[in-house]
Amino acid sequence: MNKVFLIFLISFYFLGNLNAQFGYRSLKKEQSSASFVPVKFKTLNDSVLNGYGYLNSVALQSIVFSKEKPTGKKTKDWKVLKVKNVELYRKVPVNEIQRILTQIDLFDSITAKKIHSRGEFQVDTLRAYYLRNMKGNVGKGFNELVYENNSVRLFEAIETPNFVKHELVFFQTKELPPYDSDTYFLNYHNQKAFLRSAKRVFKECPKILEKINRGAYFPKNLKKLKQLAYDYEVFCKAN
Repeated sequence: MNKVFLIFLISFYFLGNLNAQFGYRSLKKEQSSASFVPVKFKTLNDSVLNGYGYLNSVALQSIVFSKEKPTGKKTKDWKVLKVKNVELYRKVPVNEIQRILTQIDLFDSITAKKIHSRGEFQVDTLRAYYLRNMKGNVGKGFNELVYENNSVRLFEAIETPNFVKHELVFFQTKELPPYDSDTYFLNYHNQKAFLRSAKRVFKECPKILEKINRGAYFPKNLKKLKQLAYDYEVFCKAN
């Protein structure tokens, strides 16, 4: 009997360590009310809803949601919803707005982040999409739409307390909505990794590969990502 108990105890300890290593976590019953920001999202059955919430950092396809804005410091009145995409409207103090505007100057009005004045705060819109059809099975989960044109979408990882932001850029063409589209990754960790991943993504578009071999689109910045999207539309769309 003692041996059985000892085996059970060892197994429980071992499984607990495995869960910790592989990112098993759970949300506390009480959540900070300050975390809930205005959100608009599309459910798995394509209903569009509004309310308050934030990205669930322990489950990559869901948000923490409350229909009404929570009051008090903490709240138990919330639920977890699986969604296809979500827009979060975050208030940014005016003294931080110049940093954001500097980033946005590299884009045009189609980009994910749009700034709106509301008194002493600015509102920063984050557009996050669940990307499930990953080629290479990396980065599955919510990613931020950082640029799109008529032909392609480009996404980057969203940094959260429980997940480290990586140097991948995710690429989709626009025949299907983001949730259903095949998604490919470009590895910007270093130039060698970028070349290797780009050859897989753009193997049917030699003109893009020619530019990449001459050093185009690297290192990663918003201006170069926009140029990549533009060149794909010009050189590859007809292929």
